Amino acid sequence: MRAFPAPLLLGSLLIGAAAHAANIPALAGNLPSVTSTELVQTPRGFVTPQPTLPSHRGTYASQKARIAISFSPVANLTYQLDCVSGAAISCSSDNFRALWTREFLKNASDSARLTEWRRVRDRYEREVTLPPEYGDSALLLPVGDNTLSLSHKLRMAGFQASSIDNYATSLDLVVTTDDRATLAAVVRHFQPRFDAWWQKEAMVRGAPFVQRVDALMHDPRVADQLTAFAAFFESSLSASDTLQFTLLYRPTLGTRGPTRGEQAGRYALVEFVPDEQPEDRMDAVVHELCHYLMRRAPTPHALALYHAFVTSKDANAIPAYNFLEETLATAFGNGMIARALHSPPYFTAVLQKPMTLYNNEAIDRGAKAVLPWLDQWLASGRTLYDQSFAREYLARVDHEFGTSLRAPRFMLNRMVLVADSGYMGIASRLARGAFMVSSSFDSNALSEYRNRPHMTALVVVHPDHIDPLVANHILSKDDALRLHARTGVAGSALLTRERSKGVYTFTIVARDSAAIKSQLALLAQQTLPELGLARAQQQ
Repeated sequence: MRAFPAPLLLGSLLIGAAAHAANIPALAGNLPSVTSTELVQTPRGFVTPQPTLPSHRGTYASQKARIAISFSPVANLTYQLDCVSGAAISCSSDNFRALWTREFLKNASDSARLTEWRRVRDRYEREVTLPPEYGDSALLLPVGDNTLSLSHKLRMAGFQASSIDNYATSLDLVVTTDDRATLAAVVRHFQPRFDAWWQKEAMVRGAPFVQRVDALMHDPRVADQLTAFAAFFESSLSASDTLQFTLLYRPTLGTRGPTRGEQAGRYALVEFVPDEQPEDRMDAVVHELCHYLMRRAPTPHALALYHAFVTSKDANAIPAYNFLEETLATAFGNGMIARALHSPPYFTAVLQKPMTLYNNEAIDRGAKAVLPWLDQWLASGRTLYDQSFAREYLARVDHEFGTSLRAPRFMLNRMVLVADSGYMGIASRLARGAFMVSSSFDSNALSEYRNRPHMTALVVVHPDHIDPLVANHILSKDDALRLHARTGVAGSALLTRERSKGVYTFTIVARDSAAIKSQLALLAQQTLPELGLARAQQQ
């Protein structure tokens, strides 16, 4: 059997962020150099000679990392298998299903392999919470390195693999021996046809886009901004860190909807279609990088910022904090980078239209509201962890949103989801559809609920499981009696209670998925949280 062609590996870009003990900007002389590289044709495909990273020292200890661009057939195949099989990832499923129907799913054996892939993948949709380095208080952070996603680790095996054998070896570190054999067998089953398609279409049509992205990453309009962003986030980066951008070719089949992107550990995943201009996707590439940079901040600094928000007397502080990471990534990537690469008239028109920076009203409006202020903040060399950041950020959020940011549809953008084991999958899918959830902590147990008292919670249970919510201090006895009475008559109910100042638990009791969907729709209509039973439920 032929091996996969070599991945297209492009130049590495060195970015740096000074470790600011004070709010002093990095000096121009302290900025890291950008190393140009040459793309070389070899019998096995395209490769790039890896440059020697220059050493760098400044007034502050410099933190450096590579940014590498990869366009790999193994990464694309495993990503598409996840997408088409229905695994819990964000992807352009309509487009990839159309491709697989046309190219790869030809008989019952092919469909059976896809089912096997999904069966194994679902076994690893688990997170492990590690003892935090800075004590239990670090568990309060919505972000951090104390949560280990088995799903992300499994996916990384495909993103970093150069061959099927290499992929199988990486799987050994994550999955059982039997599951390793199953996943590798599925990849081997589809590899010959995928390889033929990859050589015929994806490599031919995708390589120019990938090469242009690599060139843009070295463009000073982008590279200088990346250095400023890393300094702003005070990211703990080292020369051993490689931030991998995995580019994923999306065929021009199915719907034309927006391409997807996400951050999975240190891997930024970015879909693209061949007729896109790379300048139009750099905003998404940098957006995903900003998520990683923020999550690599020193934990004590992140905790201090968190407490600045949760102890604020501003009623918008909690929902504003829930949107903070996504708002900053949007302002930097979809705002500053897009502005640098497009004409002023074009970008001005973008700012004047709704939902043009991000496909979520609160994040789009928030990013546009803080963009001019962030320009000044970065220019002055101040960081996310400046003592006045939370106060000044909230002032601009309050001016833009007023009380509307406290609507449940915004508050549930980040949440803890607690559900019956039989409801977890459907509740998660329906909630993400209703509220455009950017991140959640899904758990059949209640540990995440207890550990995150300042995060909005959504609880979804069957009527038979109301009473355990009292024992676990989610509901009061009176709440339980009211829910029993309402579900006895109507079959489902929605109840809201305040779990801490400005933070709410929304409890849905329902007998089936249709009732869950109905109650979520009712919740989405509320302009402010309605304590107790939802009014539409009352007699």
